[in-house]
Amino acid sequence: MDIKQSGPGIPPVQFGKRDDSPLAVIILADIAKSSFVIARIQLRPDFFLLHLTYITFHLLHLTYITFHLIHHSIETYLKAFLKKIDGDFPHEHSLINLRNLVVKKTIPSSLEETLQSDEVSKFLATLDGAYAGGKYGEMVASGFDVDDLRKIYDVLMREFIVSFF
Repeated sequence: MDIKQSGPGIPPVQFGKRDDSPLAVIILADIAKSSFVIARIQLRPDFFLLHLTYITFHLLHLTYITFHLIHHSIETYLKAFLKKIDGDFPHEHSLINLRNLVVKKTIPSSLEETLQSDEVSKFLATLDGAYAGGKYGEMVASGFDVDDLRKIYDVLMREFIVSFF
């Protein structure tokens, strides 16, 4: 389906077609970084404690959003790597499946080691399990301490950013 939107001074945008321009990979990486920044802000101890003063519903809502953004940033970086290497990526949301596709490619060894570590594998599996339910407010506890989650997420995203550029 092609939907064109335009307005005064705005070029038409087509939805439904893959961007095969050289900038597509950089755009994917920028989308991943943007999701990372927002999720990481929500994981800051002072931000997290600030929200403890609100009602429980708000805190749970924050958790849903945070987990969704964490999943989205990792998914988009994995897809950016696949686009960079193969020129395309599957319409897939499973972080484990995307990780398995990426590690079959020629990628920096430090990224490969990080992606295949037991800690990151458990993290990705947990995010996969929470992804669909989290989108609809049905997420259960992650099994990760917030500090541990923060550390694993930071290590993984640092590897993505260093390896990508």
